[in-house]
This record gives sequence, structure tokens and C-alpha cells, in this order.
Amino acid sequence: MKTRLPRFNCYLLLPFLALIAGCKTAVERTSGQAVSTFRLHLEGNPGGAGSVAVIQIAGAELYVNTAPFLDERSVTNAAVVDTRDGGFAIRVRYDRHGTLVLDSVTAENRGRRMAIFTQYGAGKIERSRWLAAPSSPVTDGQLIFTPMATREEAEEIVLGLNNVARKIARRNRF
Repeated sequence: MKTRLPRFNCYLLLPFLALIAGCKTAVERTSGQAVSTFRLHLEGNPGGAGSVAVIQIAGAELYVNTAPFLDERSVTNAAVVDTRDGGFAIRVRYDRHGTLVLDSVTAENRGRRMAIFTQYGAGKIERSRWLAAPSSPVTDGQLIFTPMATREEAEEIVLGLNNVARKIARRNRF
């Protein structure tokens, strides 16, 4: 008499192992799946040539070029940092390419602001907003600004931005 019990167990072993390997806590799943975009748009002229959009930041109307001059592909890391006045800011560090672009664009366009646009969410991009419009030149590859967002939103944006930066760095290694 032959039994087929070992074959039956082998068939059940594979889905069982897949089930065990796929289990993660909710925190791990949420933090690993958070994504953010981070786009810098230069201030444009209201009647100028090219594509210009009208945006609202802190109640002020601003004309910006619709095409960003720098995006999240050049970000190496980001952090929410405390400021001296008890508030917080977002610090974004750029790679060599991002540093050169940011330095040249802000130096060539003194007095013009750059509008910072982000889309963010856990698992998929759910929210979008204009964060700030700083006007100071950036020469060290480190952009620090006070966002028009709550601290929780800023931390979610930074988490997603760091996840995207890690994915891009891993892809560029190979």
C-alpha cells in the first residue's frame, strides 16, 4: 500500500512558507510604503512666455513655471528639524547633481522664489500641496524651509521622501 501523504504535505508547505514570509506588522508596512514627490518650481512672470500656473501659498498669489527644475530623484535624505523659535522645518539634502542645479538656479534668479510642491501618502499618493516659497540662494546642497503643514504632515512627507531616496539609491547601485 502506497501513501501519498508526503506529496500532499509538500504542496501545502509552499503556500504556508509564503504566508509566513509575507507577514509584517502594520507599522512596518505603512512606513515602508509611504511615498512622496518633491518638486521645485521657479517663480515665473504672469504674462511671460511658457507655461505658468497661479498658486496660493500662505494666502499670497504666486506665478510659477509648471515644469519643475528639480525633483525627488536628486534627494539623498530629508529630516524634520527643530528650529530655535520652538517650531520645525524640513531639511532636504541633495546629491551632487541636485546641489549643482539648485546652486545655479538660485544664483541666476536672485530675488525670485521657488515654490515647493509635494504629493504624499502611505501606500499611494493621496494628498498634494504647495509647501513653501523660499527665496534665498542655496549653495551647499541643503534646502531648509518652514513648510505650510503640520508637524505630522511634515514627518509623513519626509518619511515618504526618504523611502523614495532609498529606492533610487538602491537602483543606482546596480
